[in-house]
Amino acid sequence: MAGDEKMLDALEEAIEIEERGRRFYEKAADTTDNALGKKIFRMLLESEREHIERIKSMCEALRKGRALSRELVKCPVEASEVKRLFESIYEQQKEVIEAGADDAEAAKVGMEFEKATMDFYKKRLAEATDPLEREFLESMIIEEELHYKALAELHAYFTDPEGWLEEKQGFKMDSG
Repeated sequence: MAGDEKMLDALEEAIEIEERGRRFYEKAADTTDNALGKKIFRMLLESEREHIERIKSMCEALRKGRALSRELVKCPVEASEVKRLFESIYEQQKEVIEAGADDAEAAKVGMEFEKATMDFYKKRLAEATDPLEREFLESMIIEEELHYKALAELHAYFTDPEGWLEEKQGFKMDSG
């Protein structure tokens, strides 16, 4: 059970990290006037909420002495959702909507947050021995990478909207 305690400690730390992200994206979504920024920040906010609930369910199972199950640890990888969002926005975006410096800074801070979160999960993955814990951590790393890519796109849009729109004629988001 020592392994379960270590896993539980790591999961509780992950909840704190994801909570910080949830609060940040909630504030960013509420303060931006940019439609694209609002959509991306709301998507990330919802994703952080899902992460928190999934991790809490894993903690509850461990506290009750139950083994983790594949259903608990499996994260829905959302690359297609992110890609569809940017493609639909590109299709709808016929004119440039300027973003403020605060919007670009929020995207940059979000990128830094996602990088730190990826690093946390990668460090934990290097220490994990349980196959289901490893599966969970690997899928969380993928999700956090997708969040980072979405924020990088958003930052590019905020800092050079005309260039971003011109570049999107052949838009492809690499999911791996």
